[in-house]
Amino acid sequence: DDDAAMANLSFFCQHGGEECAGNAWESCIQAHYPKNAEFFPAVDCIEMRGCADHQKPPDVCLGMPKDVAPQCVKEHGPGMDLDKLTHCVYGVEANRLLLQNYLETMQLDPP
Repeated sequence: DDDAAMANLSFFCQHGGEECAGNAWESCIQAHYPKNAEFFPAVDCIEMRGCADHQKPPDVCLGMPKDVAPQCVKEHGPGMDLDKLTHCVYGVEANRLLLQNYLETMQLDPP
């Protein structure tokens, strides 16, 4: 079953697991709110506030992406459905989106 295969995927990100968590949030936000004016403010907030694996708040960041993303959606995503996005992030949809992003990246020259 496709959902079972997607649920079992694991991703390794260049900057660690927290980057993967942030990528899941950002991918779900872009997939559900594809207009730049809709998704960019929330995604930019996640990028600015989220900590990478080697960072600790409050030096250069405010928290892990999984923690700052919901607040960024509330503050910078008027009209965004946080429940729908959370379901995407923690369900198989995020894995589908991350796989799609990976495949598109690998087609770039250089990747």
